[in-house]
Amino acid sequence: MILKESLVLRKTNADSLAAVRNLNLWGEGLTDVSLVSRMPNIEVLALAANKLNTLSPFSVCLQLRELYMRKNCVASLSEIRHICHLPELRTLWLMDNPCARHPEYRKTIICCCPHLRQLDDAEVTEDERAGVKHLVADEVLQQLLRHDAAGVEGHTNLLPGKRGPAENRTSTVPDGCGTTEGEGPPLLPAVGSSSTLRETAIEKRSPPTAHSTAQTQSAILGAILTLIPELSLDALRTLQAELTQEVVRKEKRTQSS
Repeated sequence: MILKESLVLRKTNADSLAAVRNLNLWGEGLTDVSLVSRMPNIEVLALAANKLNTLSPFSVCLQLRELYMRKNCVASLSEIRHICHLPELRTLWLMDNPCARHPEYRKTIICCCPHLRQLDDAEVTEDERAGVKHLVADEVLQQLLRHDAAGVEGHTNLLPGKRGPAENRTSTVPDGCGTTEGEGPPLLPAVGSSSTLRETAIEKRSPPTAHSTAQTQSAILGAILTLIPELSLDALRTLQAELTQEVVRKEKRTQSS
């Protein structure tokens, strides 16, 4: 499915594509979002649970601050070349894409995106960034491009240091992506960002990490509670079922620990 201007304007109530700053297209079955390149002022873009295999449409979105691409079909880490230069990009979710199975996935993205503050469900710490600061992003990207044909299954060791097993970072390939194709939500939602709130409420599935402080938990809860009145009856029932299952899972983990 190709993203159309009519859908964007209907979703955002904007007068034109240039006026769009926040856009939530979670689970729309999209395969092509080239239209995004005509949104110069887009700041928050939620595209989780679609069938997208490239980051190229975002290369001209110089105001982009938050990009949620969880559960898509991005297979190659070389796709990061399309967004590594974006000066405002602070939050990026790529987990549950085939490229996230690469053992050097996180190191590579942090190296290539110097302004990033959060990658997937974990903040980018100063210590973590210092660990890769000696790597030159251009060199890493050149290696990515050279080894692109190997695909994510080859797990080519692109960065210096110890090679990690693929199991260190599990990633589920979304339905419809096939075997060769490839937000999640923010931990701290941007104030006034409706798409970010929706992404938090609907897409949050990962268990809390060590980075999930009381402050971030409070922010997530606030975002969810703010969104509830906007949900339809069917959506509320889905949310209720998910909450019940999550409570059971967490209770079992607590009892076994």
